[in-house]
This record gives sequence, structure tokens and C-alpha cells, in this order.
Amino acid sequence: MKAICNVTITPLRINADELSLMISQLLYGEKVSVMAEEKGFVKVMTLFDSVEAWVDKRHLTMISEEECDDENQRVCRESFYASGEEGQQLVLLGSELMGRKQELKTEVSEIVKTAHQLLNTPYLLGGRSVMGFDASGFIQMVFKVNGMSLPREVDKQSEMGESLFFLGENQAGDLAFFENEHGDICHVGLMLEDNRIIHVHDRVRIDQLDSSGIFNADEKRHTHKLRFVKRLITI
Repeated sequence: MKAICNVTITPLRINADELSLMISQLLYGEKVSVMAEEKGFVKVMTLFDSVEAWVDKRHLTMISEEECDDENQRVCRESFYASGEEGQQLVLLGSELMGRKQELKTEVSEIVKTAHQLLNTPYLLGGRSVMGFDASGFIQMVFKVNGMSLPREVDKQSEMGESLFFLGENQAGDLAFFENEHGDICHVGLMLEDNRIIHVHDRVRIDQLDSSGIFNADEKRHTHKLRFVKRLITI
């Protein structure tokens, strides 16, 4: 059984409980496979990034397999209000609407431009929208609206692309990954020119990157330890 998100944005939670931890979000028009139902929630697997989680049943509309397979759906590259039978609907960047599918070529310049447009968006655990991002949600959305699908989880994102051997090889559009004290990948950011990086730390912000990691000028310290840099787009 398939379904489509019918609200601007809705939480994806670990358990069938409105107080359960939000691990991601579903945006208007994004599709899911329905796996189970419990206490007004349904367990779903998102078709865009294969996240399994629970979502409020009221925020989904059931659709046929044929409707689900219809590829005439475009990704919104900006947020706007759409008019409908029930009034205006806020449609966020990254949402999906029926219409001719765009033929998007993933360009580094457009990825960097999108990232800059999201500066100062607040941090939100599990967030992947202009209402709030976590680190991997920010990177996923920047690439999504520019025609490239990335996994939701930061460790899976780190498995993509070509590894760079030296920090000096990096260029704008590369992804830098960072590790915690246990050596696990825990953070990601998008490289800019001059060894700057745009990432989420309290908000979407730009900091400097060196061989040790991200140096936060406001806090006057390194906040994230660099593990490696990956190139997903070859110019």
C-alpha cells in the first residue's frame, strides 16, 4: 500500500507516539510505502530515502500503485503558498508537486547557491526543511533540489563519492565528514572556496576548515574533528 504526504511537513518518529523522538520529516507530496498501523500512526518506508519510521495517519492520503509510479512529479526549488479547494497551502523547498518532471543537471554552482540561501536556518534534530535542519538533513535537501538523491543518515552519505587524499585537493561542492570520540561519523558539511565550509551547528553557518577540523570563530575552538573529504560531483 502506498501513500502521499498531504500536509506541509510532518514528523517521522521512532515509535507510534507523538512524544517519540523525531528522526526525520516528510514533506508535502513525498511518497511512502505503508507497512503497519497502530494507535492512529502508520509505520512507513519513505520512497525517496528508505527511512522506516512512524507518522500520523491523518497526514497521509492513500494512493494507488499507478499513482505512486507516476513520474510526472517535480521537486520544488523554493517555498511558496499554493491555492487549493481548502485555501492556501504552504509548500516548502524540497516538497514534491504533480507536473512535468524537471531534467536537473547537478551543478556545483547551483548546490553552493542553494546552500547559501539557507544560511541561518535553525538547527533541528531530525529536521530536513527550511523550518530547521540537522547536519545530514541539510546536505540531503541541498542536493535533492539540485537533482541528486542522497541517503538520510550521515554514515550512509559518507559511503558515497570519491575519497580525497589531501585537504588541499578539495573544491567547492565536496562533502567533509567528521568523527566523534569513538571514531564514528557524526557530522557533515559542504565545502566552499578557500577551505570554508557551510554546515549546521546551532544554525546553518559558514566556518573555516583546517586539517584538525572545523574552527568556530565565535567559540574560538575546533568544534568538529575532520575524518575525510569526499567528492560526489566531478567537474
